[in-house]
This record gives sequence, structure tokens and C-alpha cells, in this order.
Amino acid sequence: MMIGCGDDDDDGPSAEELQLQMIAKSWVAQTVTFDETDVTDASFSNFSITFGTDKTFSASNGEPIFTGGGLWDFGSTLDVIIVDGVTMTTVFNADASALQLPFTATGESIGSRKSGLTGDYVFNLLAQ
Repeated sequence: MMIGCGDDDDDGPSAEELQLQMIAKSWVAQTVTFDETDVTDASFSNFSITFGTDKTFSASNGEPIFTGGGLWDFGSTLDVIIVDGVTMTTVFNADASALQLPFTATGESIGSRKSGLTGDYVFNLLAQ
């Protein structure tokens, strides 16, 4: 009888790899709310963000929350991401063509903004 510790490549992608495949794409804003008020047109017109498989991101028209680009990573669980130090929950629809990013701004620094944002944001994004 032979017992070995071989590669289990037949097991398929890991849970983290599957989550990475879902998030690593380009997204555009469908709606953005701040404290339950729609601020899409007022503050996030033409907002887009791209999350890379290398855990970088680039964003446009995302001030004051998303400031050009930086790093992201998974948080304590795979449905949580940390983007430029801000913790966000990821909520995908069934086919991962829509992503919701709810988070609370605490008045502390976000990206390059030093302070002043306090409240609840919800970014509803569509895959491109």
C-alpha cells in the first residue's frame, strides 16, 4: 500500500480564488447612497472602479471615497474587503454581475481625504 502527500490539483479553485474571480473586474456605479440619500448624480456621476487579481484597484470619479487607486485585500472573512484601509462588505447577485459595497465612514481618513466623512455609504455596482 502506498500513501503519499501529493498535490490535490483536482480539487479546483479555493474559496479565496473563487471570490477573487468574482470581484476582480471593472465595475460602474448604478446607484450610490449616503445615509439613505441617493448621491449618484451629485457626487459619483460616471464612477468606475477596477479591482485587480493582484489586489490593486483603480477608480475614477470616486472622490472623496475612492482616490485614484491603491491596494485592497480580503478582510477577516472572504465577503469582506479592505480598500485603502476602509472595511466593506461584498454582496454579489447570483451571477456576480452586480456588487453592493456597504460601509460606514467614521470621520477618519479615507484614501487621501484627511477627515470629515461620517455616515453610511452603499455603492451598487454593475460589472462591465
